[in-house]
Amino acid sequence: MPVGVGEAPPGALGFILGDETGGSSWIVPGADGEHYLQPFQLDPAIGATYLQLPEAPTIDGVSGHNAADLVEKYLARIESLLSEARQRFGK
Repeated sequence: MPVGVGEAPPGALGFILGDETGGSSWIVPGADGEHYLQPFQLDPAIGATYLQLPEAPTIDGVSGHNAADLVEKYLARIESLLSEARQRFGK
């Protein structure tokens, strides 16, 4: 078993680190013969995965970086707009 990925589920065929959503998953066979992904949390001592949005618009100088950084910028901008609207239009 690879170090840092925890105990493999029964019948696991392998694992994926950093999939299209930035997560990690075990590849496990289903009863129907299909392969399914069972997510797991990578041990932070091993490393980290994250989602990048390379074609996202630039916001406050941040673009193509960790999606969490971009979301933080988006939320700060929305909060600013809401605050401005409350001041202008009340409540």
